[in-house]
Amino acid sequence: KNCCLSATDCNDGNVCTTDTCVRRKCKNISKKNCCHNITDCNDKNPCTVDTCVKNKCKNTKKKCSDNNKCIKGFCDRLNGKCNFRWLLKCACKKRNFSCKTKLECCSGKCKRNKCI
Repeated sequence: KNCCLSATDCNDGNVCTTDTCVRRKCKNISKKNCCHNITDCNDKNPCTVDTCVKNKCKNTKKKCSDNNKCIKGFCDRLNGKCNFRWLLKCACKKRNFSCKTKLECCSGKCKRNKCI
């Protein structure tokens, strides 16, 4: 609309705009981080999971973990794939050492209370 008396005259029906009437002219200004669908939220970062919930974008960091306390996972920003790096000076248990959970073992596997 070109002519208005108040902001209600400028309502474009879009939840992602702020509708105002300035000097009898409508202005529909885009709201930051507002979305209609997931494509509106694409931050072009392959290491985030992009979602649109209740017209709000959320870009959550991708989790890279193999559940081994001695291995650090990280996301490659070039391709979005998870990579893993062995942590130096990590005190994990080698094969045949006693364990209660797989997180204690270097292999990440604990069977019958022994690291395998």
